[in-house]
Amino acid sequence: MRVRSFELGQVAESDLRKLHDYLLEVGGFEFRAGGSGFFVLVGERFTAPIGSSHAQMIMAAREADTISVDVVAAGGRESDGSSHQTVMHRLSELLRGFAEREQLPITDI
Repeated sequence: MRVRSFELGQVAESDLRKLHDYLLEVGGFEFRAGGSGFFVLVGERFTAPIGSSHAQMIMAAREADTISVDVVAAGGRESDGSSHQTVMHRLSELLRGFAEREQLPITDI
């Protein structure tokens, strides 16, 4: 399992919902849950070349003018750590793409 954390800064109140909708649209998530000021998205990605499936999860919470985001890649074949890396890279790039599109600073923490 691999975990990375990010912070999106200088966010407006509507940016958490925008992030949620963006990730649902492009991220391939099958399950979502949330409440006031947070959401969780869970999905599964199949990697054909190695015949392995990986869980992917994003948890995001808004506090003041910051959105904290945790990205998790898990499952699949432990012998091929690069597959976790691939899933993590993809999810990280989705977050970076959103931040760039919305002109929000993003910090890898």
